[in-house]
Amino acid sequence: MLGLQGFKGFEFDHKDYVQRENDFKQKTYMLQLQNRTTYFGYDIWAATGIKFDEKYYSEMTRKFENYKSSSLFVNINLGW
Repeated sequence: MLGLQGFKGFEFDHKDYVQRENDFKQKTYMLQLQNRTTYFGYDIWAATGIKFDEKYYSEMTRKFENYKSSSLFVNINLGW
């Protein structure tokens, strides 16, 4: 699975029409690999992936709040 929100030129664009300093743009990319199987009567679902986030403000007074982050994740669900 691949998810994209806000690739170059089409970022998520938040506009605050009351306080302009709250305007920002954000991009999020996520890649996830998942598998579902049965094992000794158990139903196992597992997913692993990586997520990239980037958020930046257009107002100069809030530039210090810009950030980039990435995270790796593993999720395993076991049921019967």
